[in-house]
Amino acid sequence: MQETLLPHPITSSSAVPVVQADAVASVYERMCQINGYGTVSGFPLPDGYYAAAPNQFFKAIAREGFDDERSIKKQNGWKIHLTIHREDIQKAWDEVVIPLVVKHKVECLKFSTKAFQAAFGETGGLQAGKVITIYDAGTTTWAQLIKELEIGLAERGIRTSARQITGDRMIEGCLYTGYRNDRSFDSLIPSDVDGYISAEMVALLINDGVIEPNWAHNPTQQHDIFRDIDLSRDQDVLAARARGHAYRQNRGGANLGQESL
Repeated sequence: MQETLLPHPITSSSAVPVVQADAVASVYERMCQINGYGTVSGFPLPDGYYAAAPNQFFKAIAREGFDDERSIKKQNGWKIHLTIHREDIQKAWDEVVIPLVVKHKVECLKFSTKAFQAAFGETGGLQAGKVITIYDAGTTTWAQLIKELEIGLAERGIRTSARQITGDRMIEGCLYTGYRNDRSFDSLIPSDVDGYISAEMVALLINDGVIEPNWAHNPTQQHDIFRDIDLSRDQDVLAARARGHAYRQNRGGANLGQESL
C-alpha cells in the first residue's frame, strides 16, 4: 500500500536551496509528459535548462548549449546514480535534485521513468537502483554535490529503492549514491555504441572472465575519482539522517534505507 507522508518543511541547516513549492511541484510530472526535446507549453523548466526525452524510459534535463549527454561521458566516463524508492522519485526530483542542479549549474542528468523501473529495475536486475543519473558536478566538486544530495534526500525521509545499485560501487557512508565508469577509452575491452560499456556488457565480460567481478564499476580501471569520498562520519550527513529517521517514524514509516521497490 502506498504510504502517505505529510509535507516535510526544509530545515535551516539544509544544504538545499529553498524553492517555492508551487514552482517545482509539477516539474517531475510535466517532464513525464514530454515526448521530445524542448519545454512543456506553459511550463518552462528552470532558467537555462531544457528537457529531453530520448525514449519512454528516461527523461533528461540539460543546460542550454549542451546537446549531447555522451560528450560529458567521453571526457572521463564517470557518473553517479541515486537509488530512490519509486513512490518518492517525484519528491526527490522536485525538492532536492532540481534545486541543487540549478544551484551548481550541473550540465546534464536524467531520471528513469516508472515504465523503466517496472521493466528493468527489479531487485537484483542489472538496472536495479539506477533511478537518477547525474553526469557532472557543475561548478562544485563531486564530494560537495554528493554530500548535499545525501543531506537533502535523508532529511526529507526519502526512501531508497535498493541497498546496492547493481554494477556500481556505493560511495562510502552514503545511503543513496553509487557510481561507475562506462567508457572503453583506448582499452581492448569490448563496448556497445560509441565506446559506451553498458551494464549488460559488463555482466558478459565478468561472466567470460575478461574482467574481475570487483571491476564492475570501473571495467577499464581508470583512476577512481570517488574512492576517497567518505561521508560515514560526516556530522552534517549523520544529523540529516537522524532528522529523516525521526520524520518517518513520527508518521509511521520505516527507517531510511530499509525499504525496496
